Amino acid sequence: MTAGQGIVHSEMPTDELILRGGQWEGFQLWVNLPARDKMMIPRYQDRSPDSIPTVTSPDGQVTIKVIAGEALGTKSSIETRTAILLLDIHLRPGASFSQEVNQNYNSFVYMWKGSGFFGGDLRPTKAGQVGILSNEGSLFYMRAHDNQSCDILLAAGEPINEPIVKYGPFVMNTQEEIEQVIQKNNLKNDN
Repeated sequence: MTAGQGIVHSEMPTDELILRGGQWEGFQLWVNLPARDKMMIPRYQDRSPDSIPTVTSPDGQVTIKVIAGEALGTKSSIETRTAILLLDIHLRPGASFSQEVNQNYNSFVYMWKGSGFFGGDLRPTKAGQVGILSNEGSLFYMRAHDNQSCDILLAAGEPINEPIVKYGPFVMNTQEEIEQVIQKNNLKNDN
């Protein structure tokens, strides 16, 4: 979703999940827009889970959902306003994987299931831990424990380096832009 000049939304579970119960996993990441795009018309790129490009390593030990950017020669079908890499990576027990990451990007990695190791120095990592990538190289290495698989979210993006002003669900560059968005969306500003 590209919020642009303002869109208010809510993620809700499916009717099936509400009726039958079960687990619902998901991530919501906010990626800032550059000032030139802040007042664009909002848009939504709907993708079903099975339409997100998925690639498997030649040895079959690593599977990657390419949400944004590119991995193993497979490109995402989602268009972004700034350069972004967003990968959902699954490593089978003992598997390892390296991903090229632009060293000028701000980058982080989040292990959301299992355990393994990050980086050339093989830092032990378990579910729920986040690592900030350094800008000292462009190759990021990860490995699963020998007896446990792991799921990793790798996110990287081009820094925008612009001021941020936020109010409620809106993020702009100036207070004046916040006022414009509130007016366009017919909302009340309690400031």
